[in-house]
Amino acid sequence: MNQIKRLDNHGRIARSRERIHSNSKMLFHAAPISWTVGALETHRVKVGSRVVVAYIPSMTSFDLRHGIPVEFFNHQLLDLDVEDEDALIVFMEKWGLPFSPMRSADTPLFEFILDKVIQDHTLARQTKRGIRDSDLAYKHLPMPFDEKVPISQAEAKATLMLFQRVVRSIHTSVLNQEPLTPEVMAFVDLGCTSERILSNRNANPIFMRMLTWQTLSAAICNQIVSTIADTKAQWYECNQCDLVFKRRQGKSKHPDSDSCYCSDRCKERRMYERRKEN
Repeated sequence: MNQIKRLDNHGRIARSRERIHSNSKMLFHAAPISWTVGALETHRVKVGSRVVVAYIPSMTSFDLRHGIPVEFFNHQLLDLDVEDEDALIVFMEKWGLPFSPMRSADTPLFEFILDKVIQDHTLARQTKRGIRDSDLAYKHLPMPFDEKVPISQAEAKATLMLFQRVVRSIHTSVLNQEPLTPEVMAFVDLGCTSERILSNRNANPIFMRMLTWQTLSAAICNQIVSTIADTKAQWYECNQCDLVFKRRQGKSKHPDSDSCYCSDRCKERRMYERRKEN
């Protein structure tokens, strides 16, 4: 005997739906990417006639960071004096280690970008040397935990300098209505990851981080792409410092997209100047 099938209002076979579990009871979820921050140990590794300066996270002061402030690339990143070693260390202890997005490129693409895309050949050589120095430090430093991956001073400086160059290049493209340079697109695209990963709710965050390329650099690249993709906001020039921006950085969880100022700091400075003038 034929089974009777129920049809819905559109003549399709009706299927009843039964919820299995609520999302809050599921044993897995999509979690934000995270990376380690905290105090750093400075090491000087002698390899032949060369001395490599490298930084390693200290396990005595350890935390995870799950995100960065709105338009971090426009403020904390650009404000950093990369040549100031003390400022560099403070930056990395608070925000994380800036491993180079170039690490995501296979060998032919890596060499192509160094030779053809990064126009500053000195910076290209620094990038290549910095990654090599980090790898040397990894081989020569005793590290009881796999999580303690070192970054050389050369790689950190070259990566942050390239990021600063990328951000300023985006500003120029916005102001002049020009296409983005190959350097910007290649560098950012190499560093991008998904903003979330799959994780069991009780999973060890350190173990999960080791399985994926979660770094401060990935967060910066993701944020640059997300900002450009944010069609609900327009580009502006700050009335105080002339910075090109979309959303104001401040304490608000819902940053303004129509502000005259790039940050609460610039707004407060302008208000202070007006009070002095009066």
